[in-house]
Amino acid sequence: MKLCSQLRFRDILTETVEEFCRMENFCRIFPSRNSKMYDKFFSGQKLINKILYKVLYTSEILPYPGKTAGV
Repeated sequence: MKLCSQLRFRDILTETVEEFCRMENFCRIFPSRNSKMYDKFFSGQKLINKILYKVLYTSEILPYPGKTAGV
């Protein structure tokens, strides 16, 4: 069961990074840069949102060529 959820997370991360790299004129609503300030309005924090934020907006987890610094 744990392996299944890890594979699911991997699939979600892969798909999200691919979408993020080709989004062109669209903007991400959540998680987005500076979206941490809205965490207090959610009843609970989802791990996948935290991981997605780190993948898309920091180099902590997964650096990739489509990431632009300071965006």
